[in-house]
Amino acid sequence: MEPRIQYAKTSDGVNIAFWTMGEGMPLIHMPPIPWSHLQAEWRNPEYRRWFEHLARGKQFIRYDSRGSGLSDRDIEDLSPESSCWTSMP
Repeated sequence: MEPRIQYAKTSDGVNIAFWTMGEGMPLIHMPPIPWSHLQAEWRNPEYRRWFEHLARGKQFIRYDSRGSGLSDRDIEDLSPESSCWTSMP
């Protein structure tokens, strides 16, 4: 089953797409720079097996880069400093 896409909002109001799987200590997987796409990666069997492996015994968190994938794309500031999340569901 495909993970449920959720969104977190940065301090400047940009929505960042993410999903989680598994339980336990969190492991945050940084997306490849500069692009990513959560759904496209999940649909690739090799990526999916790798993600499922990483989620064993942990809560695996995968997110789309700012300005790519399912995150808000029409944004001006792509700097790392602007990527601070202020809220998560």
